[in-house]
Amino acid sequence: MKKKKIVVSIIVIGLLLSTASLTTGLKKDKTIIYVDDDAPSEWYDETHVRTIQEGINNASPGYTVFVFNGTYYGNVVIDKSITLRGEDRDNTIIDGAESFGIINVSADSTIITGFTIQNDSGTYDEELEPSCGITIESYRHDVIIKGNIVNDTVCGILVDEYSYDNIVSKNNIYNSTNSGMSVYFSHDNIVTENIIVHNNLTGLHLADSWFNTVFNNTIINHVWGMQVRGSWADNNIICGNIIAENEVGINVWTGSDHNNIYGNTITNNVDGMWVWMFCDFNEIYENTFEDNTNYSIIMGRSLYCTYNSVYHNNFINNGKPPMCLALETDWDNGYPSGGNYWSDYNGTDNYHGPNQSIPGNDGVGDTPYSGMSGLGQDNYPLTSPYGWINEPPNAPIIDGLASGKAGVEYNYTFVTVDPEEYGIYYWIDWGDGNNTSWIGPYISGEMITVSHTWTEQGKYTISAKAKDTRGAESEWGYLEVTMPKNQPSSQQSQSSSSGQSSSQPSSQQSTTASGSQILQSVGKTTNR
Repeated sequence: MKKKKIVVSIIVIGLLLSTASLTTGLKKDKTIIYVDDDAPSEWYDETHVRTIQEGINNASPGYTVFVFNGTYYGNVVIDKSITLRGEDRDNTIIDGAESFGIINVSADSTIITGFTIQNDSGTYDEELEPSCGITIESYRHDVIIKGNIVNDTVCGILVDEYSYDNIVSKNNIYNSTNSGMSVYFSHDNIVTENIIVHNNLTGLHLADSWFNTVFNNTIINHVWGMQVRGSWADNNIICGNIIAENEVGINVWTGSDHNNIYGNTITNNVDGMWVWMFCDFNEIYENTFEDNTNYSIIMGRSLYCTYNSVYHNNFINNGKPPMCLALETDWDNGYPSGGNYWSDYNGTDNYHGPNQSIPGNDGVGDTPYSGMSGLGQDNYPLTSPYGWINEPPNAPIIDGLASGKAGVEYNYTFVTVDPEEYGIYYWIDWGDGNNTSWIGPYISGEMITVSHTWTEQGKYTISAKAKDTRGAESEWGYLEVTMPKNQPSSQQSQSSSSGQSSSQPSSQQSTTASGSQILQSVGKTTNR
């Protein structure tokens, strides 16, 4: 019993010594400056201070300034490469006390995270620069603004002139009198996973800025959800954002070129998007425009926008179809890629091909969509939402005799399913130098029967692949056969993922189908 007590005592003493050592280690860590505005007086020293600015002043580059919960008044200047970290963003508050600008960053490689930043002066300076919650000053790079709440400012976050390689992510920005966030005359910045809500004028503003990436943000309830503006506002990527309940969801204007706007959900705005005033070569694709009360998209508002492309979008239940006053706007991506899905399109899909003249459905309307007001039409409207996504058919399953006699004709069945239920073509290689070229189309899931005669003894591999009417090709399916054998037997093939795409057909094989074939009868087997 005494031995057990001794062992327990040793363990407890060891734990106490370890804890004391860890505490001492933290106390001696000179790379962390702690800030607390209401600690006991004996707590304060060079690394334990009352104000955030004092902590920054005492820090060296590479330090962390850790701020305990509380409300800290006045503005802050970060002029060295440090991490400024709050204990809890809901309860660690930097209140500007109506000062002009709350946090100004004039150093590279700085991190700001874990704060509520609020209550600036609500004014502009002499050069009409707005007071901001956080300003990344000109020519700064590798600054990270992450996981903060910014509210009650003129501009929530500003990335100023010629700044680059900065990241603004996972912030909540609201109740600004001008913009939630602005990127001005800057490039190669990332803005992602922010919630930008209920700012008076613009949610997110890219002004004369280029090669920035804006993705996976939520932007709700503004006059302009997002603006891309100015002759330098080029080559930006805007993708995966939810843009809702704004007067205009996205406004691209005054010389903004070569921007890629894709994968966004633009919904419940008055107008979904405007592209106007000398904006050229922008690509707008794979977005969903849904339940916008007026226009889904207005292209042009003047004739001076050219060579923009709008394709592979969903236009669903908008108040009005698009208005297009812009010259040379492409509303589709050609065939078989297709155009857009329009919920008010009432055409049929009984044919396929560039002229929609070959029997067999392909997910593309047989007649153009011309419901937009102004110029242009969608020549290849898609008949289902996300209709630009086209999965290939499954590898064909081949069934029939696995052995037989040379010189005798045998029947083999082929079947596959296309995920979109488009029509199916087959290419069959008999393994003896003969193939069918592409035959069809047939209905997805329909079993077809094709006959062949091997003229010489030997072992052969029947190979078959499928292609849907939009051109997506399957993997190969296989069946091994042997000629001759006295008593033929039956065997079903297994699909294989190997094999290469075949060339374009030169002619077609004589076939019989167990179901109704939906094309014409076809010709004879040809040599490869």
